[in-house]
Amino acid sequence: MAGPSQNPKSDNNKQPKSTQGLSVKSVLQQGNALVKRDFFNWFQATVILALVFIVFGAVASQYVTFHEDNTFTIQHQSIIEIVGVVVLAPLFTGLYVMGVRAARGNKITVFEVFKFFPLVFLVALTQLLISILVQIGAILLIIPGVYLWMASVFALPLVAEKRLSPIQAIITSCRGFNKNWSSLLAIYGVMFLLFITVPLSYGLTILWVMPLYFCVMGIAYAYIFDEAVLDSSTTEKVSNESHFNA
Repeated sequence: MAGPSQNPKSDNNKQPKSTQGLSVKSVLQQGNALVKRDFFNWFQATVILALVFIVFGAVASQYVTFHEDNTFTIQHQSIIEIVGVVVLAPLFTGLYVMGVRAARGNKITVFEVFKFFPLVFLVALTQLLISILVQIGAILLIIPGVYLWMASVFALPLVAEKRLSPIQAIITSCRGFNKNWSSLLAIYGVMFLLFITVPLSYGLTILWVMPLYFCVMGIAYAYIFDEAVLDSSTTEKVSNESHFNA
Protein backbone atom coordinates (compact mmCIF):
# COMPACT_ATOMS: atom_id res chain seq x y z
CA MET A 1 0.00 0.00 0.00
CA ALA A 2 1.21 3.44 -0.79
CA GLY A 3 2.22 5.63 2.13
CA PRO A 4 0.49 8.86 3.13
CA SER A 5 1.17 12.08 1.31
CA GLN A 6 4.10 14.08 2.71
CA ASN A 7 2.06 17.25 2.52
CA PRO A 8 -1.60 16.50 3.24
CA LYS A 9 -2.67 20.10 2.77
CA SER A 10 -1.49 20.10 -0.82
CA ASP A 11 -3.93 17.24 -1.59
CA ASN A 12 -7.04 19.10 -0.45
CA ASN A 13 -8.32 19.69 -3.97
CA LYS A 14 -7.32 16.29 -5.31
CA GLN A 15 -10.18 14.07 -6.44
CA PRO A 16 -10.28 10.54 -5.00
CA LYS A 17 -9.29 7.99 -7.59
CA SER A 18 -10.05 4.32 -7.99
CA THR A 19 -8.29 2.75 -10.93
CA GLN A 20 -9.28 -0.80 -10.00
CA GLY A 21 -12.19 -2.25 -8.16
CA LEU A 22 -12.04 -2.30 -4.37
CA SER A 23 -11.90 -6.01 -3.49
CA VAL A 24 -14.33 -6.78 -0.68
CA LYS A 25 -12.66 -10.09 0.12
CA SER A 26 -9.19 -8.52 0.26
CA VAL A 27 -10.37 -5.67 2.49
CA LEU A 28 -12.05 -8.05 4.95
CA GLN A 29 -9.09 -10.43 5.01
CA GLN A 30 -6.58 -7.68 5.53
CA GLY A 31 -8.76 -5.99 8.17
CA ASN A 32 -8.96 -9.28 10.07
CA ALA A 33 -5.17 -9.64 9.95
CA LEU A 34 -4.68 -6.07 11.19
CA VAL A 35 -6.93 -6.68 14.19
CA LYS A 36 -4.92 -9.79 15.07
CA ARG A 37 -1.66 -7.88 14.71
CA ASP A 38 -2.65 -5.03 17.05
CA PHE A 39 -5.36 -6.69 19.10
CA PHE A 40 -4.16 -5.44 22.51
CA ASN A 41 -4.26 -1.80 21.38
CA TRP A 42 -7.67 -2.27 19.80
CA PHE A 43 -8.92 -4.05 22.93
CA GLN A 44 -7.87 -1.08 25.07
CA ALA A 45 -9.46 1.38 22.64
CA THR A 46 -12.72 -0.58 22.66
CA VAL A 47 -12.80 -0.63 26.46
CA ILE A 48 -12.14 3.12 26.61
CA LEU A 49 -14.99 3.85 24.21
CA ALA A 50 -17.32 1.52 26.14
CA LEU A 51 -16.46 3.25 29.44
CA VAL A 52 -17.11 6.67 27.90
CA PHE A 53 -20.53 5.50 26.70
CA ILE A 54 -21.33 4.07 30.14
CA VAL A 55 -20.31 7.24 31.99
CA PHE A 56 -22.09 9.51 29.53
CA GLY A 57 -25.20 7.34 29.67
CA ALA A 58 -25.20 7.41 33.46
CA VAL A 59 -24.95 11.20 33.50
CA ALA A 60 -27.57 11.66 30.77
CA SER A 61 -30.01 9.29 32.51
CA GLN A 62 -30.34 11.78 35.36
CA TYR A 63 -32.19 14.08 32.97
CA VAL A 64 -34.66 11.42 31.78
CA THR A 65 -38.13 11.38 33.32
CA PHE A 66 -40.31 8.28 32.84
CA HIS A 67 -44.09 8.58 32.90
CA GLU A 68 -46.82 6.14 33.86
CA ASP A 69 -47.82 5.57 30.24
CA ASN A 70 -44.31 4.21 29.51
CA THR A 71 -43.26 7.38 27.71
CA PHE A 72 -40.36 9.56 28.76
CA THR A 73 -39.06 13.06 28.35
CA ILE A 74 -35.45 14.25 28.27
CA GLN A 75 -34.64 17.56 29.90
CA HIS A 76 -32.11 19.72 28.07
CA GLN A 77 -32.05 17.17 25.23
CA SER A 78 -30.32 19.48 22.74
CA ILE A 79 -27.56 20.31 25.21
CA ILE A 80 -27.03 16.63 26.03
CA GLU A 81 -26.80 15.74 22.33
CA ILE A 82 -24.28 18.51 21.66
CA VAL A 83 -22.16 17.47 24.65
CA GLY A 84 -22.28 13.89 23.38
CA VAL A 85 -21.00 14.95 19.98
CA VAL A 86 -18.23 17.07 21.52
CA VAL A 87 -17.06 14.15 23.68
CA LEU A 88 -17.46 11.33 21.15
CA ALA A 89 -16.44 12.94 17.84
CA PRO A 90 -12.72 13.24 18.74
CA LEU A 91 -12.71 9.65 20.04
CA PHE A 92 -14.28 8.27 16.86
CA THR A 93 -11.88 10.36 14.79
CA GLY A 94 -8.97 8.82 16.67
CA LEU A 95 -10.33 5.32 16.03
CA TYR A 96 -10.80 5.98 12.31
CA VAL A 97 -7.25 7.34 12.01
CA MET A 98 -5.94 4.34 13.98
CA GLY A 99 -7.51 2.17 11.29
CA VAL A 100 -5.94 4.26 8.54
CA ARG A 101 -2.49 4.12 10.13
CA ALA A 102 -2.80 0.37 10.65
CA ALA A 103 -3.78 -0.03 6.99
CA ARG A 104 -0.64 1.87 5.95
CA GLY A 105 1.53 -0.43 8.04
CA ASN A 106 2.31 2.16 10.71
CA LYS A 107 2.64 1.32 14.37
CA ILE A 108 -0.43 2.28 16.40
CA THR A 109 -1.00 2.85 20.11
CA VAL A 110 -4.14 3.24 22.17
CA PHE A 111 -3.19 6.86 22.95
CA GLU A 112 -4.12 7.82 19.39
CA VAL A 113 -7.74 7.63 20.50
CA PHE A 114 -7.18 10.95 22.32
CA LYS A 115 -4.96 12.53 19.67
CA PHE A 116 -7.63 14.70 18.04
CA PHE A 117 -9.16 16.43 21.04
CA PRO A 118 -7.26 19.61 20.01
CA LEU A 119 -9.40 19.50 16.84
CA VAL A 120 -12.59 19.06 18.86
CA PHE A 121 -14.30 22.08 17.30
CA LEU A 122 -13.74 20.93 13.70
CA VAL A 123 -14.54 17.24 14.20
CA ALA A 124 -17.57 18.00 16.40
CA LEU A 125 -18.85 20.48 13.80
CA THR A 126 -18.32 17.87 11.08
CA GLN A 127 -20.25 15.27 13.05
CA LEU A 128 -23.07 17.72 13.78
CA LEU A 129 -23.36 18.60 10.07
CA ILE A 130 -23.44 14.91 9.18
CA SER A 131 -26.16 14.27 11.76
CA ILE A 132 -28.26 17.16 10.47
CA LEU A 133 -27.86 16.07 6.84
CA VAL A 134 -28.71 12.46 7.70
CA GLN A 135 -31.85 13.56 9.57
CA ILE A 136 -32.93 15.76 6.66
CA GLY A 137 -32.23 12.91 4.26
CA ALA A 138 -34.21 10.50 6.42
CA ILE A 139 -37.23 12.78 6.19
CA LEU A 140 -36.92 12.61 2.39
CA LEU A 141 -38.02 8.98 1.95
CA ILE A 142 -35.27 7.55 4.24
CA ILE A 143 -32.94 6.43 1.41
CA PRO A 144 -31.11 9.79 1.10
CA GLY A 145 -30.46 9.68 4.84
CA VAL A 146 -29.03 6.17 4.66
CA TYR A 147 -26.86 7.20 1.71
CA LEU A 148 -25.48 10.26 3.55
CA TRP A 149 -24.81 8.18 6.66
CA MET A 150 -22.75 5.67 4.65
CA ALA A 151 -21.11 8.09 2.22
CA SER A 152 -19.86 10.49 4.90
CA VAL A 153 -17.91 7.76 6.71
CA PHE A 154 -14.54 9.20 5.66
CA ALA A 155 -15.30 12.80 6.64
CA LEU A 156 -13.79 12.70 10.14
CA PRO A 157 -10.40 11.25 9.09
CA LEU A 158 -10.31 13.68 6.15
CA VAL A 159 -10.70 16.58 8.58
CA ALA A 160 -8.08 15.13 10.91
CA GLU A 161 -5.52 14.06 8.31
CA LYS A 162 -5.89 16.45 5.42
CA ARG A 163 -7.24 19.40 7.40
CA LEU A 164 -10.24 19.80 5.13
CA SER A 165 -13.11 21.96 6.29
CA PRO A 166 -16.20 20.05 7.45
CA ILE A 167 -18.09 20.78 4.21
CA GLN A 168 -15.07 19.87 2.04
CA ALA A 169 -14.58 16.66 4.01
CA ILE A 170 -18.20 15.56 3.64
CA ILE A 171 -18.23 16.30 -0.10
CA THR A 172 -14.87 14.56 -0.65
CA SER A 173 -16.02 11.55 1.37
CA CYS A 174 -19.19 11.28 -0.72
CA ARG A 175 -17.16 11.46 -3.95
CA GLY A 176 -14.87 8.69 -2.75
CA PHE A 177 -17.87 6.59 -1.72
CA ASN A 178 -19.57 7.14 -5.08
CA LYS A 179 -16.54 5.82 -6.98
CA ASN A 180 -16.57 2.58 -4.97
CA TRP A 181 -20.19 2.38 -3.86
CA SER A 182 -20.87 -1.26 -4.73
CA SER A 183 -17.85 -2.59 -2.83
CA LEU A 184 -18.45 -0.31 0.15
CA LEU A 185 -22.12 -1.28 0.23
CA ALA A 186 -21.10 -4.95 0.38
CA ILE A 187 -18.63 -4.18 3.18
CA TYR A 188 -21.35 -2.36 5.10
CA GLY A 189 -23.59 -5.38 4.65
CA VAL A 190 -21.01 -7.78 6.08
CA MET A 191 -20.24 -5.46 8.99
CA PHE A 192 -23.98 -5.07 9.72
CA LEU A 193 -24.33 -8.85 9.98
CA LEU A 194 -21.30 -9.01 12.28
CA PHE A 195 -22.64 -6.25 14.53
CA ILE A 196 -25.86 -8.26 14.91
CA THR A 197 -23.79 -10.86 16.77
CA VAL A 198 -22.93 -8.35 19.51
CA PRO A 199 -26.21 -8.50 21.47
CA LEU A 200 -26.48 -12.22 20.73
CA SER A 201 -23.08 -12.77 22.39
CA TYR A 202 -23.89 -10.51 25.36
CA GLY A 203 -21.51 -7.91 23.96
CA LEU A 204 -18.43 -10.12 23.74
CA THR A 205 -18.00 -10.00 19.96
CA ILE A 206 -17.75 -6.19 20.08
CA LEU A 207 -14.12 -6.73 21.11
CA TRP A 208 -13.42 -8.04 17.61
CA VAL A 209 -16.17 -6.56 15.46
CA MET A 210 -15.57 -2.92 16.36
CA PRO A 211 -11.80 -3.02 15.70
CA LEU A 212 -12.50 -4.89 12.47
CA TYR A 213 -14.87 -2.11 11.38
CA PHE A 214 -12.30 0.63 11.92
CA CYS A 215 -9.53 -1.40 10.27
CA VAL A 216 -11.73 -2.15 7.25
CA MET A 217 -12.70 1.50 6.89
CA GLY A 218 -9.06 2.47 7.31
CA ILE A 219 -8.10 0.17 4.44
CA ALA A 220 -10.87 1.58 2.25
CA TYR A 221 -9.80 5.13 3.12
CA ALA A 222 -6.17 4.39 2.23
CA TYR A 223 -7.24 2.74 -1.02
CA ILE A 224 -9.39 5.68 -2.11
CA PHE A 225 -7.51 8.71 -0.81
CA ASP A 226 -3.92 7.41 -0.93
CA GLU A 227 -4.61 6.02 -4.42
CA ALA A 228 -3.45 2.62 -3.18
CA VAL A 229 -4.46 -0.70 -4.74
CA LEU A 230 -5.00 -4.03 -2.99
CA ASP A 231 -3.25 -6.22 -5.55
CA SER A 232 -3.11 -9.99 -5.69
CA SER A 233 0.21 -10.14 -3.82
CA THR A 234 -1.32 -8.24 -0.91
CA THR A 235 -4.30 -10.57 -0.86
CA GLU A 236 -2.07 -13.64 -0.88
CA LYS A 237 0.08 -12.26 1.95
CA VAL A 238 -2.94 -11.46 4.10
CA SER A 239 -4.55 -14.81 3.35
CA ASN A 240 -1.46 -16.53 4.75
CA GLU A 241 -1.75 -14.48 7.95
CA SER A 242 -5.45 -14.90 8.62
CA HIS A 243 -8.65 -16.39 7.23
CA PHE A 244 -11.80 -14.34 7.39
CA ASN A 245 -14.97 -16.26 7.94
CA ALA A 246 -18.05 -14.10 7.57
